[in-house]
Amino acid sequence: MGMFDDLKKKVADISDKAMNKTKDWSDTTKLNSTINAEQKKIDNNYYYIGKLYATMHANDYESDFT
Repeated sequence: MGMFDDLKKKVADISDKAMNKTKDWSDTTKLNSTINAEQKKIDNNYYYIGKLYATMHANDYESDFT
């Protein structure tokens, strides 16, 4: 029975490691998704700030921006 107990323990250990790796991968994927969503918000805000600035300064722009 000792051999089967050892085998059972090894299978359980491998299963635990696989589950932990899967959880880590899932957590990383969720974090990357959140980061990408926040970056899109930042990019969108920069776009609207630039658009607002261009509208507000349509007649008093610097010569570099003609």
